[in-house]
Amino acid sequence: MAENFYDEIEIEDMTYDGTLQIYHYPCPCGDRFEIGLADLLDGEDIGVCPSCSLMIKVIFEVDDLPQPPPGPGQAAPPVPLRRDIPRTVAGTDYANNESHAVARSEEEFWLPGQQKAP
Repeated sequence: MAENFYDEIEIEDMTYDGTLQIYHYPCPCGDRFEIGLADLLDGEDIGVCPSCSLMIKVIFEVDDLPQPPPGPGQAAPPVPLRRDIPRTVAGTDYANNESHAVARSEEEFWLPGQQKAP
């Protein structure tokens, strides 16, 4: 069944509410069309107006959408460690009452649970 759309709208022309994770666009009835980020990520492309029967087709690329924040019980994506900068260890020489910093090589640093680099 062919659907009748009021218009086809580029997602760049819509307003994104990051708190509600919903895109909005003005409807001629005075309300606004809405489509959720989760729906877009699932491949849905029809925005509806909650006050009338009009619908719009949303033109977008999934890769251009913002990523939703992790939900309850989900871990945030890991932050990659920079491996191109030297690591520095600060220490104190208590015998001579001096502080010093020593640059160490990458191989001398590892995360808990990782094996030490060979």
